[in-house]
Amino acid sequence: NQPRTVFAKGIVQARAESLQRNGQQTPIILVPLDNGRFRLFDGEIRWRSAKKIQWATLRSVFLPLEKVGEREQVFKQQVITSKHAETLHDLDLAHAIVRIVSQEYADIDQEHIPTILSSALRRLERTKEKPEFKR
Repeated sequence: NQPRTVFAKGIVQARAESLQRNGQQTPIILVPLDNGRFRLFDGEIRWRSAKKIQWATLRSVFLPLEKVGEREQVFKQQVITSKHAETLHDLDLAHAIVRIVSQEYADIDQEHIPTILSSALRRLERTKEKPEFKR
């Protein structure tokens, strides 16, 4: 249940090479679940890269379940964390925005959000008010 679903092979490969060359610089963040398992909160690329080079373990930090919040709040925090790292793929970011908008504005049907956004962008273009989007 995380926002990142697109993993470019080049990014995973580069991180795997970095792990081999430099070691793990940042721990992954895990959330302990009631069933004794863990949910990955942050570090999907590190985790995939470690698997690629057959590492059996990664340094981890545990975020206590009582500090995590509701599922949609966790998702929103994951989007922000990934965006701050500037590694969230544009398709994942777009999907995450739609999901967050549909949760925060429950009266808007998720299927209509792309149409609403497209209409807003066309209006901005017509009025020459189109903001410059930065990455």
